[in-house]
Amino acid sequence: MAPVMLLVLVLISASFFRPSDGTAYLSATNANQKSDLKTYIVHVKQHEIRMASQSDDIESYHRSFLPVTTAAAEEPRFLRSYRNVTSGFAARLSEEEMQNLRGKSGFISAQKERILRPQTTHLPMFLGLHPETGFWKQSNFGKGMIIGVLDTGVNTWSLIIFRRRYATYTC
Repeated sequence: MAPVMLLVLVLISASFFRPSDGTAYLSATNANQKSDLKTYIVHVKQHEIRMASQSDDIESYHRSFLPVTTAAAEEPRFLRSYRNVTSGFAARLSEEEMQNLRGKSGFISAQKERILRPQTTHLPMFLGLHPETGFWKQSNFGKGMIIGVLDTGVNTWSLIIFRRRYATYTC
């Protein structure tokens, strides 16, 4: 208990001895600007030197879409460069910066980051297994169970169709 009280006392006394030259206002403004930043995945046209595939050249091409202010930012704003499946990058941008980016030559599209919930049939809640009651608790939460799946790669339904001399299907 005594260390907690000491910590509280130190924090309270430190708040009285802060400089009052407006730095608190500036840090609050910076915090608001940081909170205005959103993560975007930006798709751009492929660079001409894509065949050479120099990753530094492609990344610098992607960085050329960003405003100069992002280079001087405290936190990194350029997150990742994409070049294999798509040509683009991920970056943290304000709404105004995003609007300016939309007008640049080579810009294709941008998607704002979305947080998605996992949707799977393997979660205990989805299966109706509750840790407090029911079969799951009675079975010791599956301890000692071995569950295996053998995938032979043969689709039995397609064999039935093939045997009946219907058209064959390939995927």
